[in-house]
Amino acid sequence: MIAYDVKAADVERVGSHMQLIKTKLRTRLADLTFKALLFLSFNLPLLHDIDIDLLVEAWKAAGHRCQ
Repeated sequence: MIAYDVKAADVERVGSHMQLIKTKLRTRLADLTFKALLFLSFNLPLLHDIDIDLLVEAWKAAGHRCQ
């Protein structure tokens, strides 16, 4: 059996992410899309942690180009 301890702070953090994702302009956001965006909001690295130069070099090395 797997148990997970959920604290009030965890619930508040999820609630704040949900409010940021599902705004008044996104009331018709599909459940699957909403769940995917919520998952990404917790699991993507922060913008300052991403090495953009490395990504661009890998993208160019793969044969892509900007037009």
